[in-house]
Amino acid sequence: GRLQREIHPDAAEAERMLADDLEVIRSQQRMDIPEETFLTAAGRRVVLQTTKIPFVASSDGRPAVLGVSTDITARVEMEEELRRSDERLRRSQRFGEIGTWDWNIETGELYWSEFVGPLFGYSEGESDTSYAAFMAAVHPDDRGLIAAAMKQCMDEGIDYAVEHRVVWPNGSVHWLRETGDVVRNTSGKAIRMLGAVHDITPRKEAELALKASERKYRAVMEGARDAIVMTTLDGKFVDVNHRAEKLLGYTREELLSLHVSAIHPPSEHAKLQAVFAEIRNKGASVHEHLVLRKDGSVFTAEVADAAVDVGETRLAVGIFRDLTERQRAEAERLEQAAVQRDTLVREVHHRIKNNLQGVAGLLRQHATQYPDLRGPLETAIGQVHSMAIVHGLQGRSGEQVVLCEMVTAICRSAGGLTGKAIEPHVAVEVAKPVRVATDEAVPVALILNELIFNAVKHAGTGSRPVHVYVRDADNGVCVRILAPAVHLPQGFDFDAGRGLGTGLKLVRSLLPPTGCRLRFDNDAGDVVAELRLGPPVVVLEDQA
Repeated sequence: GRLQREIHPDAAEAERMLADDLEVIRSQQRMDIPEETFLTAAGRRVVLQTTKIPFVASSDGRPAVLGVSTDITARVEMEEELRRSDERLRRSQRFGEIGTWDWNIETGELYWSEFVGPLFGYSEGESDTSYAAFMAAVHPDDRGLIAAAMKQCMDEGIDYAVEHRVVWPNGSVHWLRETGDVVRNTSGKAIRMLGAVHDITPRKEAELALKASERKYRAVMEGARDAIVMTTLDGKFVDVNHRAEKLLGYTREELLSLHVSAIHPPSEHAKLQAVFAEIRNKGASVHEHLVLRKDGSVFTAEVADAAVDVGETRLAVGIFRDLTERQRAEAERLEQAAVQRDTLVREVHHRIKNNLQGVAGLLRQHATQYPDLRGPLETAIGQVHSMAIVHGLQGRSGEQVVLCEMVTAICRSAGGLTGKAIEPHVAVEVAKPVRVATDEAVPVALILNELIFNAVKHAGTGSRPVHVYVRDADNGVCVRILAPAVHLPQGFDFDAGRGLGTGLKLVRSLLPPTGCRLRFDNDAGDVVAELRLGPPVVVLEDQA
């Protein structure tokens, strides 16, 4: 007996319901209302499915309305949630470029969600969603892979997960990743297969590019003739090539556990620190290093280092070139060059000696032809002959002449050149050979020539022979020349240059400023000339 406006808190809803009732009465037609909402007295929103039917009240015969309502609030809320869920799924598939599929194994029917077609190069709704069409789109080389993966999933229950290529209608190739599983009936038979698919082309192309780069990098590393190592900028090994393993005697695994200081002797460690600082500051470095092999042997290597960026990390690449072969070749080259030079030098000295002997022969002819010039010419002949002796000895034994051989050769020629046919006696008392420095050989020969020739020329007739002694002295050698039955002239002073003849004046001018000292003395009716020679005029054996 209450009015609708009295039991509905929302006046607008009460008026709407009253209007529907009046329309049913007026039209005498049934009204079906699929959904109508109203607010209960408790404040809860309710959704009803209502049917309103016209009839006449039996009590007074007035027209009336019979309403039958079913509460569908829960169903509507569920449908709304399902719609929201479907929208979220649709949006997530679009944003993630993911499609879903459902394959009826028994009928071959294949369902694709709206986003699968574009992954195969078709517009939405354009593609033929059949299993045969799917397999036709797969790259021919990958069809066997997919078939095998599906069979394993259906027969063995292994999850379907495969990466494969598809060929789009325009001919371009793309990569997809598919995952899925099967639905089985009560007997365990696989009747459906469901899954998801998404495009992995950018990631796959990056992977393939990385693998290609790795292959190129490895080909360069392993194809190099030199050892190549890669380290962190603090010296920890990161990678090495096979040549480095062979050169250093370590396996790759052993080297990757080491610091670079392990392949260098301790004497190189400070240098290593400086090299790494140079790499960090300048980006490159080239140095020679002593390198220590695993077996303890040491060799010299030229190491060219450079800083390289690998991703976000800066590393150092070192190229090791073993200098052993180069040093051996260089030593052989120097040895060969020395042999060739020695041969050339000997030949030159030999030719100079022959030419000097020819000059001495011409001077002898002039001495015979012009007796008045015999004295000066004999002096010149002696000097030329002494130079010829030096060049003869150098042509035979090399550039440095052995002093004892020089003294002996001059003594042997002294008698013949002076016309007295007297050969001085030579006594050699030195423990080791003494060589005359190359630049001093001719001056020393001329000095000895003058001293020995003067001793022979001025020795008393019929007296004892001239004696020449070669003996060891402190830090050098002493050549002592004894001329018998001779006295130094009155007022003779060699150091002051008084009482000297032409020959001794020449000797005085030829004396080297260091490493040479000459003195004269009367000794019991004889004259003694003592020539002391030391470095740098002579080269002792332990200094050679």
